[in-house]
Amino acid sequence: MLASDDHRSSEARQYLEKALQIDPTSPTAHRNWANSNSRPGLLKAAVHLKRAAELRPEDPTALFELGEAMEKSGDWPGRGMRSNRV
Repeated sequence: MLASDDHRSSEARQYLEKALQIDPTSPTAHRNWANSNSRPGLLKAAVHLKRAAELRPEDPTALFELGEAMEKSGDWPGRGMRSNRV
């Protein structure tokens, strides 16, 4: 998160990918990975946000951010998120 705050998004994604390898059930890592992505990565970001929402359904933030990613990518029906696996 510090790398992301310092605008080192590439480095932040690398750390988050390692965190997801260690704990693929971390909703926080999924959300932060999704938020560290640029527009071209929106569909993959949406997959991570969907997984974060599944892992912590009581947290409305992931669902809100998922809706934003779907809207920005133009993927309203969520076709780009068919797989539950990242």
